[in-house]
Amino acid sequence: MALPDQRRLLVQYLEPSPAVDSLSPAVARDHLARALDQLPVTDLALGWRLRPELVSAVRSVVPSDITVWRWVPVFVDSGEGRRADELVAVGPRGVPPPPFGDMADFRFLCLDEQDVVEAGLARSIELARETEADGVLLDRIRWHSSSQDPAHELTCFCSASQRTAAQAGLDLAWVAADVTAMADTLVGRRALVSALLGRAVDGPLADFLDWRAATVTRVVERLGAGLREAGLRAALDVFTPALARSVGQDLAALGPLGEWSKSMTYFEALGPASMPFELGGYARWLEAAGEKDAPGFLADLLGFPAPGIAGRGAQSEALGQETASLIEAIGIARSVVGLDAVEIPAVCEVADEDLDARIGTLRLVGVGLSPCWELLFMDERRTQLIAEAWHTRE
Repeated sequence: MALPDQRRLLVQYLEPSPAVDSLSPAVARDHLARALDQLPVTDLALGWRLRPELVSAVRSVVPSDITVWRWVPVFVDSGEGRRADELVAVGPRGVPPPPFGDMADFRFLCLDEQDVVEAGLARSIELARETEADGVLLDRIRWHSSSQDPAHELTCFCSASQRTAAQAGLDLAWVAADVTAMADTLVGRRALVSALLGRAVDGPLADFLDWRAATVTRVVERLGAGLREAGLRAALDVFTPALARSVGQDLAALGPLGEWSKSMTYFEALGPASMPFELGGYARWLEAAGEKDAPGFLADLLGFPAPGIAGRGAQSEALGQETASLIEAIGIARSVVGLDAVEIPAVCEVADEDLDARIGTLRLVGVGLSPCWELLFMDERRTQLIAEAWHTRE
């Protein structure tokens, strides 16, 4: 049961998956009820593709003092009738980046296409009303991450983006040629990775990255305004600060657009948005051009050893700096730090002592916590560990 004087504790539940597709309503309800008995949850975000009977069962055990959000990935191919092949974001070589594995939910659409923005808003409102939610947790409000191969995956260079960029005085054909040329040398790759990870650069590349960030901010403003008109609240799911510029997220500009923002500050998860996945991709891309010390190069850019690349000792320093950067960008009251907390072999394996220490750090700093990313995959032992770590720090 949530108490009014406690910091925000967000749980995300029932992300679409084969496990959720086969889940019985009674099991879904009882699993959530047990977790709510253990954790002082303030906010609950429900996944975006749920059977009506699951929704009814889960909502029946949510107390009135918990804010319910619908968790919606906005600017991706939802498989729900949008003209994704025509609207997909395009890389500098004129072809769309591949999605992550076979996951259409990671096939990003172009934010310069008005149809994409309006369809994302309409879908968000529809899904929120379907669960009688108080608001929407806006996820994937960004460009495709180019960490695995920036020369192919940096977006967007489609015709719609070319038109809107030209209105801002930006020639995307020139930027595309520059990015492609940079990929041919180690010096060029270092410069491109440095820019994507936040180092200041000059010229058209800097203008392009600024334009991408301004586009994300503009469309999120539209989403927030549309949700408010529908009587709904907005919260944001964002990249961890060190990686935010690489996907076009200006956290300081985005922060005021949501009641709170949850950073995906993931140390173990081997998937999109986690530091091992994103930084590991950049490291491999640099090494393919002859980089001898990719971990050291990335550490110089980040200001801390790269988690997932530089060993476990890097994580405490990284969490401290990323939390401080989030607070600096959006303020402590709006900050929720998402930590990977599930145990899925070969996907995400988090040691108890590491999770306990990280939660303790957040509790002491005073920011909100989101143990990520899916409550369904947390057993009672792990949930109890989270509860004890969150309760016992003074």
